[in-house]
Amino acid sequence: MAFFNGNNWIEINRIATSALYGITLCPDGKNILITGQDGTLLKGNIDDGFKSLKNRSINSTFYNAAFYQDVIYIASEQGLYRYKNSEYSIVSELSDVQGVISVEEKDGILWVLSYKHLIRFDGKTWDRISHPDND
Repeated sequence: MAFFNGNNWIEINRIATSALYGITLCPDGKNILITGQDGTLLKGNIDDGFKSLKNRSINSTFYNAAFYQDVIYIASEQGLYRYKNSEYSIVSELSDVQGVISVEEKDGILWVLSYKHLIRFDGKTWDRISHPDND
């Protein structure tokens, strides 16, 4: 990993043994989340360091993450994880969805992309948008 301070690139000592796949800016504007292989989830910054939020019982790859309504949602091969109050859980409304490859918040909507579905969450309802070729 490396950090650009506006003038120079600063290489960061290795902070995880797993491959890392995504960076998400935290709402506090100071920290980032880093997602990776084997359930890796790190939170922190270049100045204060990083804290592992990993749950050793989860070995799925975490592709990326998004903040939505004070909850962290994490895209993984096992489905969509919710991380809240230091606890991981699969989103029960989507427990049958595997292969979640991306999650993103945009204009108050949480968007989830899996192998077969595009899913839209407005904070109340999970809407699945199927592609006709995937039926």
